[in-house]
Amino acid sequence: MAHLPQDRHPRLINPARAGFTLVELLTVTAVISILASIIGVALGNAKGAAKTSTCLFNLRQMAIGVNTYLQDYDDTYPQTKVHGSLQPAVDDANGSLENPDRGSLLNALGSETTGIADCPSDPDPDDVTCSMLPGARPGVNSYSVNAYFIFGLNQGQIANGVASTILAAERRNSYASNGAPPNCDVSYHPWFNTSNPEAPQNDMDAVAGALDTQRHAGGSNYMFADGHAGWNVWAQTYAQNRVNLHLPY
Repeated sequence: MAHLPQDRHPRLINPARAGFTLVELLTVTAVISILASIIGVALGNAKGAAKTSTCLFNLRQMAIGVNTYLQDYDDTYPQTKVHGSLQPAVDDANGSLENPDRGSLLNALGSETTGIADCPSDPDPDDVTCSMLPGARPGVNSYSVNAYFIFGLNQGQIANGVASTILAAERRNSYASNGAPPNCDVSYHPWFNTSNPEAPQNDMDAVAGALDTQRHAGGSNYMFADGHAGWNVWAQTYAQNRVNLHLPY
């Protein structure tokens, strides 16, 4: 009877090495957890950066529309209030700022269908809270216009330079922290007029003011009067007695 050839060197199997040890399993689990956390942080940062970029892109697109308007109307910005003055802070003292409001100059540039007036990082760009308040301004969106421009300011009147003057910024909404009340105005007021009891709160305050100054990684996006837009921390735009990019003249 023929015999099948036998392996002269049979494999030796150690039953103790048939699987992973507890230490090896714990090590692999720890490595996977670390990698997952790193990937999660990276994805979160990438998502935040994408929202910041989209928000900035929206401002740049609207700035193009503003520049087109300037070319057609002799370098004059869209007028959204019926009264005109070089000193809107003074007008505010007699109530002129409360005259009929035509809405934000950004409304016509970014309709609800395009979403260009909504910042992806804004939890509620249309602010449902604002729609329930008496006297809420029309056309609330993610951005707010510098109130120095709402009377139809001309570029030639901007003594501080159009490249160094902020035209629009990101509006703070009712989800702001620190117990601040909801801000429903389509324009913010870079002044504080103590002579008017109806004057808005000091909008230039970085915490309780009308702007969301820390929406994107400790900073915010701003549109400038020359049509460019950029990310800045609050202190780069306003620091008392040092810098004020919200003041045209």
